[in-house]
Amino acid sequence: MDFRTEWNKSVVRVGRVSMLLAICCSFLPNIVLSLFYGARPDIGNLLAGWGQIAAAYGAFYVIEPITYYTVLGTAGSYMGILAGSMGQMRVPAAATALDVTGNEAGSDKGEIISTMGIAGSIVTNVTILTIFVVFGYQILGVLPQTVKNAISNLILPALFGAVLMQFVVKKPRIALYALPLVLLVRKFVPLPGWGYILIAVFGNMVISKFAYRAKFVK
Repeated sequence: MDFRTEWNKSVVRVGRVSMLLAICCSFLPNIVLSLFYGARPDIGNLLAGWGQIAAAYGAFYVIEPITYYTVLGTAGSYMGILAGSMGQMRVPAAATALDVTGNEAGSDKGEIISTMGIAGSIVTNVTILTIFVVFGYQILGVLPQTVKNAISNLILPALFGAVLMQFVVKKPRIALYALPLVLLVRKFVPLPGWGYILIAVFGNMVISKFAYRAKFVK
């Protein structure tokens, strides 16, 4: 049995168990509140709440796994979905790990390296989050308001900008159409947030395919 088959078989087996346990644990507080405290919202309120969440985030259940799979791989996708912050933390961590080790996304070595990078980001995330939960109020209390505003408003753009430049350095010509496409669509075409992600990902995939065929990008 080759590496890819064995790897995916093991990853899917562990991933399924982990995801099912996470789902059960997610519903556990609701079950406790319902059984021991009688907190049972009626079916109408439940469906209304579910509908609001589905309308806001439902598209991302499909878009994010497809969009990020090439960088995260099978194991990284399970870990990213379970830990959260796929686009904000897991993808940059995997991309950086691949970049510094010189491995290509989608290769056998790349799959292992990206998984290790994501695992490291999760450990770091949990550690930092624990520190901020315990000491966050005191830390934020001594920071000036300008720093707080920068943390809340500028971290994500800086993070995505850094990831973009990681790939632009490797293939600069992609930057000639990848970012302008999204900016033009965002300026002239009103879409929900997930619509811009679709354009950014699949639109650039189509353009890149023709660009490679025309040898504009190598």
